[in-house]
Amino acid sequence: MTAIGAPHSTLPLATHWPPGPAIRDLAAHFLSISLADTQRAALMDRVEQKYLTSLASLGEVLRLLPAHYQALEIEGERLQHYVSVYHDTTDFAMYLAHHNGRARRCKVRTRQYGQTGQTFLELKLRDVTGRTRKERVAVTGDAGSAVIRQTPFVQAHLPRLTPTSLAPTLAVQCDRLTLVGRTHDERLTFDLHLTLSAARGACSLDGLVVIELKRAASSSVSPFRAVARHLGLREQGFSKYGVGCALLYPHLKRNAFKPALLSLTRLAQVQWQATAGSN
Repeated sequence: MTAIGAPHSTLPLATHWPPGPAIRDLAAHFLSISLADTQRAALMDRVEQKYLTSLASLGEVLRLLPAHYQALEIEGERLQHYVSVYHDTTDFAMYLAHHNGRARRCKVRTRQYGQTGQTFLELKLRDVTGRTRKERVAVTGDAGSAVIRQTPFVQAHLPRLTPTSLAPTLAVQCDRLTLVGRTHDERLTFDLHLTLSAARGACSLDGLVVIELKRAASSSVSPFRAVARHLGLREQGFSKYGVGCALLYPHLKRNAFKPALLSLTRLAQVQWQATAGSN
């Protein structure tokens, strides 16, 4: 395996398992919406709020939402498989910016969408007001070298960043149910079957569901927020990249992610898998 620090290295991906019939049944209660129609709620400039729940409790959440949301459906599937590979510097500057509470921070990743086969290079840019802007460009060919090949795109948005200083750091796989507001500009995503992989191993967060509410900063109405209050779900900071690095890179400081890690012990069974030859 190529070393994690090499600019064009790849990360091992754990075996993916298909979503069970119970999840498909829950998703079937929603009216469907096509990928083209979801563009009205692309929300590339947005406010994000996250909530955690267990897979066992997901049905209780979803049963209260069909009157307000439609489910994204692609080629007959309402659960889409995502593979995201995050890039960082050798000293984990992006991870540490998040850990240390810097208001202005960024993430660089490639994301492959299983149903469409498309791959994008995505930049997530958070400003001092808490708003998140996402910029992305479609890429073809080797996703591992996409950051280097798209240097002009990266530097147009992150002029102080040198793309050659970045290397793949963490791979995140999940199945995602995406809901789009029927009458309001809002997206709601449910990530389940999460697996986090790095060069020396992987861990699956069995039983965890990460809910993310994405809405325009000007929007004050959200049916999901009302449902969350009704069910006692509280907004909680949770970064899949931050948590993944905290779990898989023992040398990194992780105090800021302890609340999220404690939630994992309550909601999920963390299963570890070492990469062959690692020590």
